[in-house]
Amino acid sequence: MKVVQLRELHIMSIISSQLQSQLFSKIAAWEILSYKYVGELWRCTAPPDMTVDIYTHCAYVHIPKTDKHRGFSEFVSFWEFLDYFMMRSISKASKVQAFLTSRGRAETWNVTSSQGGLGNYHVKLSSLGGLCDCMLFLCFGNRIHRELPYCFKLLERSRFFAGQPVCHHIVAAINRGESSTLAEFKAKKRQENKQERWLDRFL
Repeated sequence: MKVVQLRELHIMSIISSQLQSQLFSKIAAWEILSYKYVGELWRCTAPPDMTVDIYTHCAYVHIPKTDKHRGFSEFVSFWEFLDYFMMRSISKASKVQAFLTSRGRAETWNVTSSQGGLGNYHVKLSSLGGLCDCMLFLCFGNRIHRELPYCFKLLERSRFFAGQPVCHHIVAAINRGESSTLAEFKAKKRQENKQERWLDRFL
């Protein structure tokens, strides 16, 4: 079956440039393909004429044929982009510092910027999940469920995302609090809250 026929099986999604730059950038697509096809691609960085089109259930990466290189087309699953985002978040989280400022039913953390700036970001963790006031999280959180509902459903099947958008600041706070994933943190917090409610009944 030709690529053109395959593309007709999917419906093009109209997503914001902000969400595409965060989740489906050319850099992300090229690194995903470079990992899948080690030694087969002809340059270290994405060609300027490469396009990444987002459909309802996947992305379509296309590099037109030129006199210098062959053409290339590939469907890339949302899972692959989410996995890339996860690995980048874990890497960036290891380069920032997180400081616990308050603890109770919810935890509040100050997390330093990975850009080397002086400002901190504020992260709140609870049994319901995590929140951050950085632009990456706010954009991801506000747009993903409206613009790509199928991709949002995939977050619910991941222990890393645990049904919600995340950012590396949230990951840093979770790791500093000795949990490995958001799902693990939420489970621990629910158990702590349950124990506190039990004690409150008898004290």
